[in-house]
Amino acid sequence: MFSALRTSAVRVNTSFIRNSIRTKVSLPELKYKFTELEPFISADLNTLHYTKHHQTYVNGINQALEQHAQAEAAGDLKKC
Repeated sequence: MFSALRTSAVRVNTSFIRNSIRTKVSLPELKYKFTELEPFISADLNTLHYTKHHQTYVNGINQALEQHAQAEAAGDLKKC
């Protein structure tokens, strides 16, 4: 009985993961202006950090998710 429950839970989780992979990750809008952290963090540094560094992470996860979806479609999940 417990193994049947565990198996169905795994199916649900896998289905959720597959559906979420098809969604692109995006950088959310901040609820504050870049200047609002001054004098602790300059507006220039905050802008660079958020729009360049964080955007790089978002681009990277989107690329990884796309590669995973392609590998899954091809039945080639050896690298994953």
